Amino acid sequence: MEAVPDSPPPAVSARGRKKWLAAIIAVIVLIGVGGGIAYYELRTLQNNTISAVDVNIDYLGADAGYLGPSSQSFAPTNAHVGSTFEESFVLQVSQNIPPAPPVNDSGVLCFVDGTPITPCPEPSTWQIGSINIVTPGFRITSISPETSPTLTAGTFLTYTITFQVTGAVQGSYNGPIQIQLQTSNYEDDQIVG
Repeated sequence: MEAVPDSPPPAVSARGRKKWLAAIIAVIVLIGVGGGIAYYELRTLQNNTISAVDVNIDYLGADAGYLGPSSQSFAPTNAHVGSTFEESFVLQVSQNIPPAPPVNDSGVLCFVDGTPITPCPEPSTWQIGSINIVTPGFRITSISPETSPTLTAGTFLTYTITFQVTGAVQGSYNGPIQIQLQTSNYEDDQIVG
């Protein structure tokens, strides 16, 4: 029996080779871009770490201390997705909260949206007047609860703050978050983030 010679493969045109080459290059570029994006996102998730939530309380008005020391530190949860974080802290209102200032007493200074006024324009109670983030490179996106409850002796206040890393520290922050909390003695004061 005679051996049949193998037939040569069909010739691929130069045009066909260019199409295959272009397709292979496109796949390599897409894989590279997708991998780069995935790497960046993973790097961002891994490098943004909150080591503590430090709350500094600015007691406006009368006696200080009814929410505890002026400087308090809380363990972080590091609950975050990408560059958005959510942290909570709890303050206890002590039994030694001073009585609310009387209305229309020119000797008492009240705060309305952070501005001191006298006499107090409404019946007053102690509340949280504002909560702000002081750490550079971060901004608050939401605060819960949105409005301040009246401070009542013996109660616990739980605040949850959602904040974002800004472009200044994107993907590389590892440290505490500084929160500034101001008390208020005006009934209708709202929390400002």
